[in-house]
Amino acid sequence: MKSMRKMRLNCAVLLMAIALVGCCEDYYYENADTDYTKVSSHDVSGAISIKDRALGGKIVIPSDKGKDIFVPEKVRLVLLDSSLAATDTLKGSIVKDDAIGYEFSARNYKSPYVKILVKGKWKLYGSKAVSTTFETISDISNEMNPLVDLMTHLEVPLVEALVDEGYPFKAAKQLAMQKFSENFGLKYVNAPAESYEREFVEVGTMYAFLLRGRSDSEFLENIEDFRLDMEDGVLDDTLAMIDFADYAVEDWLRLDSLLRQLNPASGHWNWKLAGRLVERAYGLSSCENDSTGKVGKVKAKGSKYKGDSLVCDVAKPGDDYFYRALTPLERELGPCGYRADGKDKFASIGDSLFYVCNYQPIWIDELEDSGSIEKWREASWGVTLNKVLGPCNKEVLKVEGSENEYRSLIRKKLGDTVYVCQYDYLFWKNEGTDSLLYFLGDCGVKNLWSLEKLGDSSEYVCTYDSWVSANDTLKFLSEQRRCDKETDSLRTFSFGSTYYICDDVKWGKDSVYTFKDTTQAYADSLDKVYFFKKECSVLADTVKYYYDSLSSQYYHCEIRNNKIKFYEVEEEKGRTYFCGEFAKTLTGCSAESDTTEVVSCPYNTKETWVNAESDGYYHCSHVDDGYTYVQIPYWEVNYYNSLHESGNLEPCNPQSDTLEYKRDSYGYYYYCVEEGGEWKNELIELDSLKEKLVDEWVKTLEPCNAENARWKRYYKSFLYEKRYVVCDYDMDSNFTLLKVDEPYYSNYPEREYLMKVKPPLEACSEEQMAARGTPVEVVNGSITDPRDGRNYRVVTIGEQTWMAENLGYYDTLAAPNLVNRSDCSKVPTLCSTTGRLYFWDAVVGVPSDFNADTIQTRLCAPVQGICPAGWHVPSVEEWSRLFQYVSYHNNGAGYGGSLKAETGWAVNPRVKDIFGFSVAPVSWTTDASAYFATSEIDASSRIRRNAVIQFTYSSGSPTINEDSMSRSFSVRCVKD
Repeated sequence: MKSMRKMRLNCAVLLMAIALVGCCEDYYYENADTDYTKVSSHDVSGAISIKDRALGGKIVIPSDKGKDIFVPEKVRLVLLDSSLAATDTLKGSIVKDDAIGYEFSARNYKSPYVKILVKGKWKLYGSKAVSTTFETISDISNEMNPLVDLMTHLEVPLVEALVDEGYPFKAAKQLAMQKFSENFGLKYVNAPAESYEREFVEVGTMYAFLLRGRSDSEFLENIEDFRLDMEDGVLDDTLAMIDFADYAVEDWLRLDSLLRQLNPASGHWNWKLAGRLVERAYGLSSCENDSTGKVGKVKAKGSKYKGDSLVCDVAKPGDDYFYRALTPLERELGPCGYRADGKDKFASIGDSLFYVCNYQPIWIDELEDSGSIEKWREASWGVTLNKVLGPCNKEVLKVEGSENEYRSLIRKKLGDTVYVCQYDYLFWKNEGTDSLLYFLGDCGVKNLWSLEKLGDSSEYVCTYDSWVSANDTLKFLSEQRRCDKETDSLRTFSFGSTYYICDDVKWGKDSVYTFKDTTQAYADSLDKVYFFKKECSVLADTVKYYYDSLSSQYYHCEIRNNKIKFYEVEEEKGRTYFCGEFAKTLTGCSAESDTTEVVSCPYNTKETWVNAESDGYYHCSHVDDGYTYVQIPYWEVNYYNSLHESGNLEPCNPQSDTLEYKRDSYGYYYYCVEEGGEWKNELIELDSLKEKLVDEWVKTLEPCNAENARWKRYYKSFLYEKRYVVCDYDMDSNFTLLKVDEPYYSNYPEREYLMKVKPPLEACSEEQMAARGTPVEVVNGSITDPRDGRNYRVVTIGEQTWMAENLGYYDTLAAPNLVNRSDCSKVPTLCSTTGRLYFWDAVVGVPSDFNADTIQTRLCAPVQGICPAGWHVPSVEEWSRLFQYVSYHNNGAGYGGSLKAETGWAVNPRVKDIFGFSVAPVSWTTDASAYFATSEIDASSRIRRNAVIQFTYSSGSPTINEDSMSRSFSVRCVKD
């Protein structure tokens, strides 16, 4: 049946294959009925040979805040025939370097079709990791390093189904990419999925679709359901799409948080792709930039939003448009979404609640603080009066039919209050009367705590004793929302030192449910219960914190074990949040009084907090032509305290040429400096002070003489730190007293010894240099060794040009002295990536039984040795000039700067390689050291020893050593 079906589809398949693959491409695809038991060899004309092929690639799965959420454990390679039936299985190995990958040893492949399966543990949500497998299917004659990721895993069943229908393999792969693009709105790429690593913002839609269950096990189940659903190339699991749509709409503006967690570098997620899936699931029309505010009704069966309305909106200008749920106020007042024209809406509930919609964009940072996308805002009373009563301006006061005649005032009534608009002040004003009851009305239960004004601007509040002249406390109570017996049993608030609750208060023969004063402890206990109950109930509340002042305990609204409630959190986390809120209250700083004073957050009360690396401190700073409070880390507090109290230091007046300095109680240094004819204490950085002291010391040393003081060196401690000086050539070839770092100083005796004991080499003549052949030149930052065609990256450091990769030349026919004098470190395969190791005689090109005479007669300086023409083996002095340049230029630190490998040379592959020298540890001892050969040797003693340059992880600083002739070393050539 399978063969018959293929025969019936043959014509259609051929046409589709030509359309997708291209009739002119030089690719060979075997017939699906190829019998590999009878056919032993194939002319597979792919771009890449499958003979003696070592196979490897990347495993691209997102991480959670830098931590891998999928940990690969095993990898298998399934060999396939052209019908994608398995013929054999091989085991491979997982590789963890800069990126996680896999590799299989070199072998001959009969068929180019393979399936790669990576088994491991997935853990994002749950407490236990879940076993799963990600896979890819590939034609390795056309793919060099197939990657394994979610896209390659999802497409496998669809590709297998297409090949089973008779499609050639490449046609099936490209058709699968086209189907995924059609279903998810992805960018169509005319390449197999395993050769194209997509940006996370593009495939983020699929991750969100599969992660909608919020558990690891459901994520894996969703993947398998999705793979089965996509076997026909169409995503038609309606229930899954509706489930995703419900999930997206419920947490629409926070979908970014999950996907940013999986890939922080991806920035903001592309909502547009997910928005199209939501529209498709709900059957809604497209939400575009000309349809904001449009409301669509959900008709999809099985959706939690069935029958509800969604509104087309945008977070902020330039973002993608999307359907979101209506807020409670929008259900009552109508949609309030972003609109480019900026026009306001105005609405009311009854005669007392007035709202304005000012079409402001939703800012994600504000959203995370407020936990709400509420856009309707309660209108100010001024806005309300202008909206209800009309504007108060000259136009409404103009006498009808006259051009320049105006009335002095007009009056309008809102409720029981009369308001006046007058020509001399253009805003609505409460007019009042000469009798409180007459002008203010009755004082009863309905208007208890309300505030009114008379014409003379005097204010009155309705209390239990009728209208009372307003004081600060009564004004505060008048501004509070009235107590409601059904909703306010836990409500508390305070003014000054007085705390209030809602309770029954006796009023004559009756009682009223209103404000009542109470103790702080009782109010705090109610406040905590109320806050916990009302403010932590939905996912949007998980941005909220609470501080219990009675117990000094902090709480955070979180989801634990699928329950959302307030849980106790560590002190530092809570204090960080509340100090951020405190910072918003800081105002009124000025240049005259506050620029050196430090303001401490009131929550910085415990010693553990003071010592923490927190941002609970602020000082007045000049920002944008004004002064405002800015955060400072705790380690800068003493700096500003020191500046603030610097005027209390004892006056200075040096009596000699020696630098005078002092240290204050905060650990900062000041030195005596003359300014305008007066001496004063001036703040100085510790390193700058040390440099000044070193300069004073250097002036007392005897000047260097190139003939008799070549190897003089000095050191002295300054403020508990040693500084070093040697007599040497500086960067401009001047022989002088040179400030150097400790490694340079430590290497100096070894350099002196080697230069004295080695047999001197005469300089090469022009004829000897010409005999070496045409120099190999640098092209686009690299050289190609004509002897074996191998390419090496090069780097120029100062006036020297170095190979930035270890030499790997090995031709025993052209260079017989290499026989048994070169190896590949501990792992043979390292030869292809990190070069070879050579014994010293093989490096310089002399027999292994050489002597001092052999060196002098066979070699001249510079020693070409094993290097290509135009390049030579570096001498100790050339290595020293390199160290001197790096020491001087490393991060602008000067000669006294750090010469550590971690900052300059990148011995450790996890750190930045500033100079591009790319030291790599390849040795016979440990992976933590790298050893490089020089052209120097001590042949004057019975035991010959050659000079070696060593880099290590632990110290990082390169050193010059002598080592045994029985060991081999890496080689870096330097340009003549």
